[in-house]
Amino acid sequence: MGHKSNETKEFRNTIIAMIVLVILGLLMLITGGNRLMSKFAYSRSKDVRKVTAYVEDYEYISDSDDDYDTYKVKVSYVVDGKTYKGNDTLYHDTYIGEEITEEVYLTSQGDYKLRGDSDPFTFLFACILIPVGALFIFIGLWCIKDLFEKRNAR
Repeated sequence: MGHKSNETKEFRNTIIAMIVLVILGLLMLITGGNRLMSKFAYSRSKDVRKVTAYVEDYEYISDSDDDYDTYKVKVSYVVDGKTYKGNDTLYHDTYIGEEITEEVYLTSQGDYKLRGDSDPFTFLFACILIPVGALFIFIGLWCIKDLFEKRNAR
């Protein structure tokens, strides 16, 4: 009887691990796809402009290896009379209410978004996330299918 209970626990734990792997794969796929879509939307936009944005909130990110300060900021900006909000990273001391210049682009939905990370590393990271996420999903689903087949064969 104890053998059956351990087998059931092992099966349940494996299923949970594989479901977590599939969810992680989905998150990677969505994150990578979202970054790539933002980059393509920016490059296709017919309206790219610089606007004045105001820092609404910030968080200091401390990294002992860097020679500069890094701040994650929440900003608001106005384009054609409509107020938008976004997030950015600043590499200098900042304060709430500070005016900064941001580049924004018109999306296909008619809203203006902040230009995303444009460095090659971020693009490469997004390109890697998509296939790795798809691989995680494939492995997770394959293992779940295999587990159920083995269990039903008994």
